[in-house]
Amino acid sequence: MLAPHDLIVLRSTMIPGTCETTILPILQRRNLPFHFAYCPETIIETQAFEELEKNPLILSGMDEESLQKALAFFRTVTQVPIHTASNIRTAEMAKVVQNICRDVNIAFANEISDAAVSLKIDDAELQQLVNVNPRVSMLTSGPGVGGYCLPNALSYLRGAMPDDGLTLSQTARKLNQERPHQLAQRMIQALSKAGKSVKGAKIAVAGLAMKSYCADLRNSPALDLIRELEDIGAQVRAYDPLVPPQFPFQAASLADAVQDADCLVITALQRAMPLDTAALAAHMATPPIIMDTQHVLKPTSGVALFQ
Repeated sequence: MLAPHDLIVLRSTMIPGTCETTILPILQRRNLPFHFAYCPETIIETQAFEELEKNPLILSGMDEESLQKALAFFRTVTQVPIHTASNIRTAEMAKVVQNICRDVNIAFANEISDAAVSLKIDDAELQQLVNVNPRVSMLTSGPGVGGYCLPNALSYLRGAMPDDGLTLSQTARKLNQERPHQLAQRMIQALSKAGKSVKGAKIAVAGLAMKSYCADLRNSPALDLIRELEDIGAQVRAYDPLVPPQFPFQAASLADAVQDADCLVITALQRAMPLDTAALAAHMATPPIIMDTQHVLKPTSGVALFQ
């Protein structure tokens, strides 16, 4: 129930202009004096309290009094830097662009990773050397982009403007959507070189979450990969210690998942899932094929390791 002079703080990712054109008019129809502020959320799933204590905030208000009341409120719960925006629409746009920026950077890292594989260059070494330049910060390649925020950020921005631009962002989104399919194709090629067909092959998947160190399954690249592998006849066993049993392909342990597997793909990391190349390969069929999209395993003799 809205009481006079209440402070309302909206914490979400919004289509730029939503607060101004939709939220505020609804509140104003109550005919009560109120204060309104917008502060986009920037937390990692399962780490909300830690992130509240360390992530800088963006804050804006419908007027100066609302902004000051919101600043006073946030200072009671966190001491992180708070960056004020000149208006709410700019703050809304900032959060959307943060997400699109990450989406584009991930697509670039994955594209360069593909080029490195084609040129027989070590992807991890390449990234390390590229980032020697203090003005460059290339990300590590991975299995794709999951969750809710990044995959939907572009649609939020397109919802606020005519569909006549954003070519780079749209290309990046398409590349990231196709990443699990590309990973499946790499797996098919690796199995073929070992004289095996993906149809009927036993595939182990380590990590079901949409990214490392969380339990969120929304738009998970691992699930997209598993669906494609099962569609072409592979037998999939997957393990993630943070994901409760809900899929027929889930294994009770990582050892169970990799037992006699023709190929293992590491799609997300969890703290309760220690990984060692030789230990994993010892349970796998010969020759052991491991696709490490998280770049955590060390090359080991006798193991076909792809990173």
